[in-house]
Amino acid sequence: MVHALTLRMLSLLAAGGLAACSALPRSVVVEQGRATTIALDSRNGPTLTLQNASCKAPAEVYSEGSDTLRKVVPDVEMQALLDVFTAEELFALSVPNVPAGARDVLRLEQGSERWIWARRGSHVDPREAGFVKARAYFLQLYNGSTAYHSAPEPEQVRDNATRGRR
Repeated sequence: MVHALTLRMLSLLAAGGLAACSALPRSVVVEQGRATTIALDSRNGPTLTLQNASCKAPAEVYSEGSDTLRKVVPDVEMQALLDVFTAEELFALSVPNVPAGARDVLRLEQGSERWIWARRGSHVDPREAGFVKARAYFLQLYNGSTAYHSAPEPEQVRDNATRGRR
């Protein structure tokens, strides 16, 4: 399992490295100290969020505890992910709002700027292929990153354990 995770992370970094070294322009640049976040909203699941490390110390983000599914990643890894979005030409497909019936939504925020991509689940729309690739790279980075959130209070653990027995 560790070997498979290592291979996935290496493939993500290699893809990011290729995109960074190529002649492709960057659509969005991760700037030191400026917040860049990417969130994946799924219709039947929780919202997963990645945030660049230089905008706020990871310990500070994890101690806040309000968003336990937020993970902090190095700026270079966030940039590699955004370079995948550029390579897949997703910035031209961004929409201003989440459309009705969206199954999955990727949301990129940097300062006052926001980009939204949605997947409706069409098997015939070729534009969704880029979304699927970008989501896969997002999930590889998210799953390969460790978050050090504090443990829930004992009352929360007890309440969560008894909730399933009712």
